[in-house]
Amino acid sequence: MKRFTLYVVCVLLLIPSTAHAFVDDTIEGIITWKKQQQQLDEQDALLQAASSTLDWYAFSLGRLGYADDFDAYIAVTEKFITARYELPDKLDAMKATEWHRLSLALLAVGADPTNIGGIHLIADGTYNRAKTASLGTQGINGWIWGLITLDSMRYIVPNDAVTTRQQIIEAILAAQLTDGGFSFYHDRADVDITAMALQALAPYANSFEQFTYTQQATGDTVTKSVRTVVEEALATLSTMQSANGDFGSYDTTNAESTAQVLVALSMLQIDLRNDMRFIKNGNTVLDGLMRYKQQDGGFIHAATYNPENPTSLPDESNSMASEQALYALVAYKRYSEQLRALYDMRAPLTTEEKAQIDALEEAIEHANLQSRKDVEALLTAYEGIAPADTMYIEHFDDVQRAVEQLSIEYDTPYFTKEMGITTNGAGTVTPLLAGGAQQEITNDVVTQWLTRDDFATADYRDALRYLRYANEHMHDVVPKLEAVIANIEALQRDIDALNEDILQHIYPIAEVTLQDEETVRTIQQRFLALPEAEQQQIINYDDLMQLDAHMDSLVRERWLTYALVLIVTLGIVIFTYRIVQRKRRQHA
Repeated sequence: MKRFTLYVVCVLLLIPSTAHAFVDDTIEGIITWKKQQQQLDEQDALLQAASSTLDWYAFSLGRLGYADDFDAYIAVTEKFITARYELPDKLDAMKATEWHRLSLALLAVGADPTNIGGIHLIADGTYNRAKTASLGTQGINGWIWGLITLDSMRYIVPNDAVTTRQQIIEAILAAQLTDGGFSFYHDRADVDITAMALQALAPYANSFEQFTYTQQATGDTVTKSVRTVVEEALATLSTMQSANGDFGSYDTTNAESTAQVLVALSMLQIDLRNDMRFIKNGNTVLDGLMRYKQQDGGFIHAATYNPENPTSLPDESNSMASEQALYALVAYKRYSEQLRALYDMRAPLTTEEKAQIDALEEAIEHANLQSRKDVEALLTAYEGIAPADTMYIEHFDDVQRAVEQLSIEYDTPYFTKEMGITTNGAGTVTPLLAGGAQQEITNDVVTQWLTRDDFATADYRDALRYLRYANEHMHDVVPKLEAVIANIEALQRDIDALNEDILQHIYPIAEVTLQDEETVRTIQQRFLALPEAEQQQIINYDDLMQLDAHMDSLVRERWLTYALVLIVTLGIVIFTYRIVQRKRRQHA
């Protein structure tokens, strides 16, 4: 009997590590697939091709601490942001989520979004966004992601801010529908928006604070705690889960909806393996997500084709589905390993903080929740934990229900006000998964790189990351790097201008005439003047190379025309001459 018990214990101990290995392998598979899609080798850094299409991949890699070219991503993204800030609408006229996405990605890879080239993304995109346009201009999305971003480092909202943390929370709560869920367009719950709302509200779920607001769906003034709204939304989500464990949006089960629920449950510290609300027919949310995994490592959007979404094919891995599956798995991994939640970019909990939370969780497990004395003792222990960290008390919902059942008068009106604890600082990158590739920047690396004289547009990323490094460590080479960057930018402008002229003047090629010869020859000269490596950036490079043959053909046609005209003219002259001679002989 003892042997059997020992065997069972050993098996149970192995389950988490086996599950973690499975999740890790799936994460590795997505990263490898994305590199292949970018035409990169497995040992290459994914972010060497830094662009806005990789923001969520950068975010996931950062939250994994998976070695990649974070410096390149930060440098290129900073350049993009500062360039966009030269425009009237900056990042976007309507979508505050442009600020939120970039802030989260930059934090994840170790940057500080309160100072990106002197730009304060947190202020501009959240609490002072209303100076330009309300967070609500974008609908509930703006409020949700504004709160997620604001709490990513538990930012302090200044006293002179346009929008407070309380107002953002109340705007989300007010958008709750009568069925308990949330939606962007409709009057019934949508899985994705409901799950995202839960992600934003997660840091407040273990608070007793009451919010009074007008519910948009009914016009009624209600008073609720975040925990009440969270429980209602979870109940709604539970009814929307399929027998396979996955979720859908607009009547189609898909990877993205399922991924968002996995993130929400992980943020709320809900063990999806044991919570029967989210186990259907023996299938968990994680099982549901795995239905969309492909042999190439990526994820498809859905098993059926949607003509309104032509990029999402049922047999072809999809970038958006894969990126959301990736960060959902990262969220689950972080929860499983008792780390800070996906969107909490602060340094890890200290040993003392973790011990305090563990002690309270153990006390909850052994307390008599029908005893007023025991519950009050739990509340005393709860008060010793900072509001910014209470979300990590896994079973505190049991205490909240006990407080309500025992009619214990308890409130935490200070909670939201004390959530803010920092004004700036970089996000924390903690290595959780071995692998990846990242070049270490040193003084020698930069010095050696600057000895070159063949800089091309492909070197722009490195120039930016080296400049960022030099501004901190090698001030003497900053002017040289700035000159290299200026030359590369000038070269890129030449390429862009040439592409524009090609489109304007020589397309379609079949309509090019000899009247265009001077323009064509000038374009060709500009093309040939480019370094060979840059010529590949020119639109329809092959067509341009064939223009010589086309122009030669037109020239031949012109000379043939001249020859024919000459022959005809000579024929006419000869014919006329002979007629004149004949008439002269007749009159002689």
